[in-house]
Amino acid sequence: MLISTKLLQKLNHNTISQDEMIRYISLVSGDNNTTPSYSDGLKVAMYLFNKNSEKCFSLNIRLEALNRILSSGKLQGWISDGDDDESFYISENIFVAAGIAPLIADGNKVSFDKDTFLKTTFQLGKLSDGKV
Repeated sequence: MLISTKLLQKLNHNTISQDEMIRYISLVSGDNNTTPSYSDGLKVAMYLFNKNSEKCFSLNIRLEALNRILSSGKLQGWISDGDDDESFYISENIFVAAGIAPLIADGNKVSFDKDTFLKTTFQLGKLSDGKV
């Protein structure tokens, strides 16, 4: 599947604000720190975005792109080990950047360009007085 310019424009138009991203992550993770099911995440997104399907779709694609860039090892300085072998901590600015950084076509996937993503993350760090 090729990613159309129209789809990228729509996704990049539907950014996720810092408050929306943090609220989504807080609602999905809850108090028990378990990984939610896809359908649970979708229900939370539909609630959070008042059933705005384009915003929900953008959130889903942005989180998939975030997962890919995290899995690639390109953001090592922004991640630290968690309390066990299966967990890790990620700077809040990474999640915020995932909501606003431009998405690009990467073959048949939508991804973040590493350099642009890191530039966005650094700018967010400067805006938050360097608290990364």
